[in-house]
Amino acid sequence: MLYDKSEEWESYGTNRLFELGWIERLPNGRAVRVTAAGLAGLSDQFGLSLEERK
Repeated sequence: MLYDKSEEWESYGTNRLFELGWIERLPNGRAVRVTAAGLAGLSDQFGLSLEERK
C-alpha cells in the first residue's frame, strides 16, 4: 500500500513523492521531474497515464 490513512496529510504531498523517488528537483528553480519510478508508481497507484519525454 502506498500510504496509511493515519499518516499526517503532509505525507501525501510532494515530500512523499520525493521519498518514493517518484519526482526529483531540477537544478535551477523550483521545477521537478517525474522519474521512471514515478511514471510506474503513479500509473499503478492512481491509474495515471503519463508520457515519458526525452
